[in-house]
Amino acid sequence: MKILLIQPPLRLYDFELHSASPPLGLASIASVLQKQDHEVKIVDSVVMGYSNPIKIKNEIHLGLSWEQISKIISKFKPEVVGISCLYSSQSNNALKVAELVKKIDKDIIVFTGGAHPSSSPKEVISNINVDHIIIG
Repeated sequence: MKILLIQPPLRLYDFELHSASPPLGLASIASVLQKQDHEVKIVDSVVMGYSNPIKIKNEIHLGLSWEQISKIISKFKPEVVGISCLYSSQSNNALKVAELVKKIDKDIIVFTGGAHPSSSPKEVISNINVDHIIIG
């Protein structure tokens, strides 16, 4: 099975306050999936687009653009996409990635996990673009 794991871009109010850190949770998940013979790709949108922050009104979009993420999804053609959502303040970006996935192919299964889906599972699963959440 082809599985794409995505760390969404960040929405920030002060670029100086953020430093990129590797998505260790996604790396751990990828390791387990690869041992089960799945083809896995990790997209760390923050690091991949770190040198090109985009100022939008009072916010900063830190990471790959939505168009770049869409191209990666289209090119890889995953059967499953897992989206990390560690912070409630970043949940809109995770849901935007889910929306992009479903626009490309509505049959791709979308999972999301992290602190926000674990603390607000009903809110997250009610989104039409999220098929499953991982709690804990």
